Amino acid sequence: MWTEAELKRLARRRAWVLFPSVIVSSAVMLVVIAWIGSIRVPFLAAAKSRMGDTAGEIALLLLMSSSILFFLAGLVWADYRSRRFAVRCPRCDADLSISVTKLIATTRCWHCQTKVVEDRRPHSLDVYRRGLRISQRRWLVYWFWIWPVLGAAESLYAFLDPRATVDFQPILILPGLIGTSAAGWAFVRTRDHRYLHALIASALMLGLGVTLFFWYS
Repeated sequence: MWTEAELKRLARRRAWVLFPSVIVSSAVMLVVIAWIGSIRVPFLAAAKSRMGDTAGEIALLLLMSSSILFFLAGLVWADYRSRRFAVRCPRCDADLSISVTKLIATTRCWHCQTKVVEDRRPHSLDVYRRGLRISQRRWLVYWFWIWPVLGAAESLYAFLDPRATVDFQPILILPGLIGTSAAGWAFVRTRDHRYLHALIASALMLGLGVTLFFWYS
């Protein structure tokens, strides 16, 4: 069993691995996007001359979408590196690092109910969830809504002034692409259904961005 202090120390060390990796992978993704933007015109011209107009536009779209792989690769690598600080149930071997706060509050594995935290007055899982909903900042839960809102604003601008978006067509897919990846990753990792709304909205904005990309090509 762990003490509360030990769990908090492991959580801090895990965070020091995750957060810098996310920042670096995001920066690399933006650099790749900027590089793709700089070669967009010659790449599109070469692709259209070899594969045709539609296939050339699809090739550019796939090249632009590949930038998100750098972001996802950083998340996977950070998750792999942080496993050495993971908290696992001694009975069922479940990963309890996803929510150390919940583990400290309930003192038990939420998969097999084995007590894993010592010297701590336990609370039920329902009590913890009620307290979490009260104390958790709304901006933290709904932060992923930034991307679909940004995507909707870009799409509206494209409708109002199509000529101004001709040189920035790949940008139309970025908010939906980033929002879908980030909200999807958060949902897969936490299984928190509150992320589903932002995930669905980002996916819709991604589909709209792809449609506008081909519409104005």
